[in-house]
Amino acid sequence: MRIELVKGVNLNIIPSKQFKTTRIFISFIKNIELKKELAERALLANYLEMCSQNYPTQIDIARKLSQMYGASFGSSVDRRGNYQLINFSIDYIESKYLAGNEDLLSEVIEFLKEIIFNPLRVGENKNFDEETFTRQKNNTITYLKSIKEDKQAYAAAKLRKLYFDNEIQQVPSFGESEDVEKLTISDVMDAYQKMLNTDRVEVMISGDVNTDEVVNKFSVLPFKVRNISRASMSYTQEIKQEIVTQIDEEPLSQSKFDMAFRLPVVYRGDLHYAALVFNSLFGGSALSLLFTVVREKMSMAYYANSNFDPFRQLLVVQTGISYTNKDKVQELILEQLERLRKGDFEDELLEQNKNNLISSYISRLDSQTSALLRAQSAALTGINVTVEEWLDNLQSVTKDDVMKVAKMVELQATYMLGTN
Repeated sequence: MRIELVKGVNLNIIPSKQFKTTRIFISFIKNIELKKELAERALLANYLEMCSQNYPTQIDIARKLSQMYGASFGSSVDRRGNYQLINFSIDYIESKYLAGNEDLLSEVIEFLKEIIFNPLRVGENKNFDEETFTRQKNNTITYLKSIKEDKQAYAAAKLRKLYFDNEIQQVPSFGESEDVEKLTISDVMDAYQKMLNTDRVEVMISGDVNTDEVVNKFSVLPFKVRNISRASMSYTQEIKQEIVTQIDEEPLSQSKFDMAFRLPVVYRGDLHYAALVFNSLFGGSALSLLFTVVREKMSMAYYANSNFDPFRQLLVVQTGISYTNKDKVQELILEQLERLRKGDFEDELLEQNKNNLISSYISRLDSQTSALLRAQSAALTGINVTVEEWLDNLQSVTKDDVMKVAKMVELQATYMLGTN
């Protein structure tokens, strides 16, 4: 059930008796127009998670969560195409499992109201607390700089820079360290006011809840009416006429070789499910050609996998290899793609991959977080697919469908990290 609390703010209720907890997401959604906004909003999410006027320290927040029978709370940032999401999530035990049938929902909503609408401010100008702000800024910078030590993540970030023409898309959802270093309290407070007053908001709640009660209690949150621009969530770019390549030399025991392909398949479009099966066959599972041929049969990679982002129409292949095998590995990967284009794979392998995807999907039905994320995607895209529809669509994918998707794949960029 989806209800508009005020214009631009929607409450999505997913009733379920399957879980002993109730889980809530509150997502602030913005179409990012400037690269620095990613860093501003990531630092803002970190600040709001750590303190509020009535809970000025992490210890105070932890104590309050403990009083709510060990409720779990956190914030995060996420990206969906052109959108960045600031998420606040909390889960708590159902009241009926408590001795006194306490009304935890009201208490949890008051806690979220405090965190989101009453951040810690000090001094005559009511600025964010400088000590807390500086600590979170330094923590964020340290984390972003540490990414270089994770060579697989670092290689993926460098590939993203090569592939995307748009600088916003080149940057991860939490921004870059150099942008965070420049941020002032004023910058992040401005981002806070924009988030609070202009972001589209999607509230998700899953659990054994009463719909009328949920609507009444969430209505106390002081959201203002906002005018939402309907910018497209999906990012697309023109095909590059030449493949972009880059090699960075660094002594590693295991070199990283990544490839970026353009795959113009629209989320929930006609070929969406065929693209899921194609990715599973190509490198998205232990039954894939990259795993069984490049890694297992040919022993040319320590790992080899693929991932498809439908909101940015990007297919990425990641491998860990010996530096001297780069050309052979690239040739092998492209050979597997060509096999899929020609339909050079057994019907049994197709069915195995479809069954694997179905099993994975069914297993996620037992996850409350997955249920919320599915509802969130439906809210963001306006496309709601039932379990039965998803299974039918996936099962109906044919070999010809997979071949059609494979023929749409175009190599755009490669990145190599390592030394001979």
